[in-house]
Amino acid sequence: MKRINFKNKIIYIFALLIIVTVFYQAIILAKFSDVKQARKYIEENSKTCDICADCATFSQKNFTQEKILIPLLVWGPNNQIQGFRESLYIANALGRKLVAPPFFPNWNHLANGSSLIHPWNRIDTQLLSKHYDIVSPQKVVEICGPRIRLNLSTGIVSYNPNRYSIFKKYLGLDSWSNAFVFPISDKTLSPEEENRPLSNAIDKTYLNSIYKSDEKCVILEYPWNSIPAYDIFVQLKSQKISEEYKEIVDIIKNTKRPAKGSKLKAKLKINFSNTINTINMQ
Repeated sequence: MKRINFKNKIIYIFALLIIVTVFYQAIILAKFSDVKQARKYIEENSKTCDICADCATFSQKNFTQEKILIPLLVWGPNNQIQGFRESLYIANALGRKLVAPPFFPNWNHLANGSSLIHPWNRIDTQLLSKHYDIVSPQKVVEICGPRIRLNLSTGIVSYNPNRYSIFKKYLGLDSWSNAFVFPISDKTLSPEEENRPLSNAIDKTYLNSIYKSDEKCVILEYPWNSIPAYDIFVQLKSQKISEEYKEIVDIIKNTKRPAKGSKLKAKLKINFSNTINTINMQ
């Protein structure tokens, strides 16, 4: 008798799991009304690769005559997103094209820069490339050669040999120069204030006064909060955004993270649809 009760419990559990699964797939079905569209989405997003133009959307323009800026991002995911946005603003201000750099996991004892995340897994490169000419990381050596001779510093110090190594390997670089260019502040300030990290990058005239160079390719090391997040927040909350902040606000709007779980939803949609079709045919 006890054995029968145990079997019944197992059956009830499986039945409950089936009900929950069907209910969840029904929700997914409501979100994907077009099965063909879901199939097309999977076909277009099922490729896997390392660095390749097939898996991400970058500009197909010839950048051999352009000046290039490559950001080396710092700290964790949100800091890196912020730094990427500031890098795009700085690149535009300096008349340079931005390279999509590698991103990194959380900066902690379990993820100290020894692994990377492809840029298209952190930024919706399809949306981004509709508004800006973004250079594929695969094109860096072709455009710049294997050695970058100028490193532009933002004044932030966060040395990590693993992150340097992964950054170079990802872009195909052999090395870069140790010739740093630090932001030069008003000489009337104290030494402590002079050495503070860059915080007024919104001023394009100032950016050009400290970063302008004839070098074809430069690295921007550790961009973060060079346009203070609070200042941007104030602008976003205001009824009228000031002229000097309009560009960075547009950059924020066009640097969204890629949609999460879209491929999974599409697969569930197709599986559920196939199940319904099978039932209808019986």
